[in-house]
Amino acid sequence: MDFLQELTLLISLSLPFQYSGGVLVMMVERVMDSTWHSSSDLFACQTIGTNRALNIYSDSIDYDPANPPTGTAASGKFPKTTFFYTGQGIGNDLACLSITGNTTPSVGQSYQYVVTVKNNGQNAQNTYTVKLMQTGDVELASLPGLPINEAQTLTYTFNWTPSVAGPTTLYGKVILATDEIPSNNQSPALSIAVQPAGIQAVTIADGTATMRIPMDFYYKNSLSETIYLSDELGFVTGTITSLAFYTNFYDSPS
Repeated sequence: MDFLQELTLLISLSLPFQYSGGVLVMMVERVMDSTWHSSSDLFACQTIGTNRALNIYSDSIDYDPANPPTGTAASGKFPKTTFFYTGQGIGNDLACLSITGNTTPSVGQSYQYVVTVKNNGQNAQNTYTVKLMQTGDVELASLPGLPINEAQTLTYTFNWTPSVAGPTTLYGKVILATDEIPSNNQSPALSIAVQPAGIQAVTIADGTATMRIPMDFYYKNSLSETIYLSDELGFVTGTITSLAFYTNFYDSPS
């Protein structure tokens, strides 16, 4: 007779989380895998109430934890969990959470990029610096930090004029001399494709769904046709030099 064995899966956080009380929400992702595993790989869980958790899964869509899908139904099912913590909080920690901005800028034109900073520590801060950085640790711009309290989030807007066409990345960075957790001082990178001078870019729709168009790789051949309205294109005229589609591939078809 086979017996199921209850094992403890211990996960050490590379970045400690400053918890200051209140409701705690935790998201867990199984990253996209290339294979399936046993349906008997189960976790100890329970059901309490009807509004404790959300769950979604797919064999083809690689869900983004930073932009989770909508439309999932709430339930009371959630995993048995143990949190290990110390009574000592983190005093000084500023985290650079994100950077947003135009991903197809053109050479010679000025664009705005917004960097978000959060105070994860217990101490208020007023002496720090926020920077806009480019691949290769190149500093593009710098702003003095504003007073920021515990758990407060602030945004900083930078102007940048690209001078060289081609792919690159931008990221935000926060500098605090007394920072206790330097591993979160840099935001995730924003991949951009700088266009030659004079090139403009317009993106149609938001791509919130996944479909097998404009190319259907489930079949050996496909054909699709799409109408783009003039108001969607901004009523502009000129020579189209290139275009881009945005994929969500499970594998990499040639």
